[in-house]
Amino acid sequence: MPLPTTWGGYRLMPEIVEFWRHRDNRLHDRLRYRKTEEGGWISEYLAP
Repeated sequence: MPLPTTWGGYRLMPEIVEFWRHRDNRLHDRLRYRKTEEGGWISEYLAP
């Protein structure tokens, strides 16, 4: 697919991604994904 000459972008290659979800009473959810050496992902529940 041809791209316009003004096209630009970034390629992100994360090793760790963390998600945070607000909940009442400060019992927020935190979930982290870590990339393994084999290319898969491990999920870790961090809080509460």
